[in-house]
Amino acid sequence: MTPTNGYPIDPDKLRAARLAAGLTVVQLGQQSKTVTARVVSYEAGESTPTITTLHRLAATLDVAPTELMAPRGDGPLTFIELRARAGITQPEIAAQLGLPSPVHYSHLEIGQSPLTTAHQLADLLEVPVTDIAAAYATARRHRQQVGV
Repeated sequence: MTPTNGYPIDPDKLRAARLAAGLTVVQLGQQSKTVTARVVSYEAGESTPTITTLHRLAATLDVAPTELMAPRGDGPLTFIELRARAGITQPEIAAQLGLPSPVHYSHLEIGQSPLTTAHQLADLLEVPVTDIAAAYATARRHRQQVGV
């Protein structure tokens, strides 16, 4: 099964970090407040964690969240990757941008809504505005490719 939701975690990196920390799957689950079956699923590559869980796992393992993330190809970072690196969820971004709901931000992230908050978003994610523009262009391209 290929994981489709959550953040791109590398199962081998997660397992290696857990072993380096001297933890069992059960201990990692307990210490990171993550159900053990989920940790097993992440290490098997069957599912991916939410951003909150990714950050809890990383904190428990004393590594940066980016150290657990899957390697990526060339090209600009996606909005998901930018958020994962910043440790912020869609609802948190929506609230900080003053949007009526997380759905409004989600539409921006998939290239469905116009990009009117690029500078605010760049400040929030602590990246150059060019990274925001590139992520948005990638989302728009993907949207066109899938015919939405």
